[in-house]
Amino acid sequence: MEREWKLEQSSPSTEKRPFSTGIVVTSIFAVCCAIGLSIFTLVHSMKVNDATEKLQQSFSKLQADYEELKRDNSKQGFTINQLQNNLLYANIQHDMEENVVSDHLILDKIYFDDIVYRKGTSGTTIDVRTQPEFNTKYAGSGKFTLSDKELNNVVTTFMQAARDQYEWCLEMYSMDAVAPDWNELTHTITINNYDLGTYHNGVFTPVKK
Repeated sequence: MEREWKLEQSSPSTEKRPFSTGIVVTSIFAVCCAIGLSIFTLVHSMKVNDATEKLQQSFSKLQADYEELKRDNSKQGFTINQLQNNLLYANIQHDMEENVVSDHLILDKIYFDDIVYRKGTSGTTIDVRTQPEFNTKYAGSGKFTLSDKELNNVVTTFMQAARDQYEWCLEMYSMDAVAPDWNELTHTITINNYDLGTYHNGVFTPVKK
């Protein structure tokens, strides 16, 4: 009877072992799941950060490309307007040379000074020669055998004819270009490349001889 009691006493411990092993396995599985979830979260977070960084880089590049495009368009707009100005003055120059005449003078050459974007030219240099019947009044080297008053009348009459031709050219070659009023410009007048004087706002100022 004593042996049977011992067997009965030992049997409960044998039945509890599978229960303890199950808890251990479950715990290990839970820990593995937790570690796996942590790794997944970390990897996912790294991928999100990487994608965000790449997106930010793409946005920065797009912004830089946009700014560059604006600069290119600005440069292109400047170039087109400058070309229009140059074309306008080239047409005026072509039409005025040999076509501006008075009873005493002929416009031989005209050069427009610095043609500035959105401002146009600041002035001209006009080289003239005398009409054949007026040659006797020219002494050479930019000097005339005329009084100051007579010379003023000769130049003023000629410059009024030049203004009329200039204004006709502006109407003929109208475009998006800047062309100041003729009288606002400072005109340097030469005869056979000798300085004769300046003309501005309808007033002729001869050079001092």
